Amino acid sequence: MERKNIDVNKPVENPKLLGLLDQRNQLSPQNEVWDSLMNNILQYIAEEGVFLAVTHFDKSNVLNHGDGTSTIEKDTVIQFDSLSTNDGKTYFPIYTDWKNLRENPNHSTGEIETMILTFEDVYTFSKRNTGAVLNPFSHNLLLDNSLLENIKKVLDERNNSHSSQIEIKRDTKVMLGEPKDYPIAMVEAIKNYAKTNKNIKAIYLKLMFMEGKQSFLLIVDFKGDRNIIFDQLFKVAQPYIPKEMFLYIIPYAEEFGKNAADNKPFYELQKTGFLGFLKK
Repeated sequence: MERKNIDVNKPVENPKLLGLLDQRNQLSPQNEVWDSLMNNILQYIAEEGVFLAVTHFDKSNVLNHGDGTSTIEKDTVIQFDSLSTNDGKTYFPIYTDWKNLRENPNHSTGEIETMILTFEDVYTFSKRNTGAVLNPFSHNLLLDNSLLENIKKVLDERNNSHSSQIEIKRDTKVMLGEPKDYPIAMVEAIKNYAKTNKNIKAIYLKLMFMEGKQSFLLIVDFKGDRNIIFDQLFKVAQPYIPKEMFLYIIPYAEEFGKNAADNKPFYELQKTGFLGFLKK
């Protein structure tokens, strides 16, 4: 997974994650929505979360640039906080924002040196402990190393086993058909996103066999930035792609796309006509 571009001049905030964590604090694991809520929390942590961690190091080895960034000299030893439980386990504390960091009695006032981390960093630095703990003095979400390892494995499998875009060469043998087991959940997720993006005109679905591999093929009629649209379509579809399948996305405007889209699109942009009546 590529590291996020982090703007150090902006405060670390995770409002969506905080909302999910607040919901969790009001429920019990026996609640019928608990599993779904926890899945959303872990997905955010893995894919979107940016966190604060308190650091300790020799400040004489730091060169401040005056713009919120610093350079730490090579071989400088950086230490992180660690919290212990009554059973002798230790956890690496991370925080969603400064407000929750200040909930820590040891850091409620005064200057603090912090580092901004993504999930990949949390996964790496937690190996020295039993795991990580998110907002330990408010939400207290424990992320033990086995859970972090599982999340990392899922991310790696997704990144390595599926592709969002494909270039089909003229001499490539391709067979197209209709899916026998229609991917309803995936299609609904795609439709829900497409309704929010007026640059998407229509989307077609095909089952494709290419080089001995079976995959879903999306043919998208759109305008605007191809990479942004295709990446977002793939992101919303990804949780519903069967493990043994692939998902490829191609433009309708290309020759192969027009030839492949010989069925009815499962999504079409609805245009509003006079007095609000809908017309295609």
